[in-house]
Amino acid sequence: MSKKNVRVGIIGAGWWAANTHVPALRAVEGVEIVACCRRQPDRLKEFADKIGVPQTYLDHEEMLDKAKLDAVIVCSPHARHYEHVKSALQRGLPVLTDKPLSIRSSEAEELVALAELKGALLAVFFGHAYDSVHRYIAKQIKNGCIGRLAHFSANYYANPDMLGFFGNSEFQENPAEFPILPTPFRADPILGGGGYLQDVGNHVLSAMLIGTGLKVEEVSAVMDQTEIDLRASVCLKFIGGGLGTATVAGDLRPEAMRYFGTGHFSVVGDRAGFWKFSGDDRLWHQDWSDSPQPVPPSELPAHTNPDANFIAAIRGEEALIAPGSAAIDCVRVIEAAYLSARTGRKVILK
Repeated sequence: MSKKNVRVGIIGAGWWAANTHVPALRAVEGVEIVACCRRQPDRLKEFADKIGVPQTYLDHEEMLDKAKLDAVIVCSPHARHYEHVKSALQRGLPVLTDKPLSIRSSEAEELVALAELKGALLAVFFGHAYDSVHRYIAKQIKNGCIGRLAHFSANYYANPDMLGFFGNSEFQENPAEFPILPTPFRADPILGGGGYLQDVGNHVLSAMLIGTGLKVEEVSAVMDQTEIDLRASVCLKFIGGGLGTATVAGDLRPEAMRYFGTGHFSVVGDRAGFWKFSGDDRLWHQDWSDSPQPVPPSELPAHTNPDANFIAAIRGEEALIAPGSAAIDCVRVIEAAYLSARTGRKVILK
């Protein structure tokens, strides 16, 4: 597509769309948000009035049929991604969906096949996979710069449970944090497709699985509870023998009324390793025959975000960083992690 305006429609006109997608899209020249969809009339009007979107629809099929669109953003609850992404792809429209691509691997595979059949771009919004540090690490792993992988650890800890996301407290009016109040769909194990592992574990796992070339063959997991987990730890065995751990906790800082998050990761190979901790902007590298050194910022790829990368891919300027075909692995691992936690057994991925 040329540099002409890209007309975007949003399915799931709520907090995340207002807080993240809209500012990112409006920072890209030549993008128009022309339509939005939400099932609740009053919340839909609030979104359209506050954000400034001219066309509103209560039904996503009607929006896809009537609005003149060049691309679709899906921000609906996790369990509805499948139907919303599928509807857009059936019309040949490029789609950027929030994670997860789907909560079931069979559905994710169907969506990827449909995108290929229709010749439509399909991208997934992850946090870590688009981050310049993790993109750099993925390239180092794929190019063999650390040697044979021994262990990859990625962790994230935050307080969304205390802010109301999982139903154990009430959302507070706070325009800076919530320009549109979120809905507590994550408190519903059906709509949320699980708990904090499904919600944020996707971001953490994307650091390991998007762009690295790593493939998982075994998954074992423990959780505080398996319907709506707030704490989860997942152990992975990669093809080739490397191991990985992904750990998340979403119930920290009970007194905080603003979002708090911290995390760290480390990648260890038989030749070298990398690591980074919250509070330290530096990415550290160590060849095992030398002392640790910070990676020069000039070596990191340029900053981008999922929305900017999606629009650039539509225009033929960039490749998708997290295409649906790569995101399937995250769906498979999380699906296997919940099965493992419920049964107390490791799950072998085919």
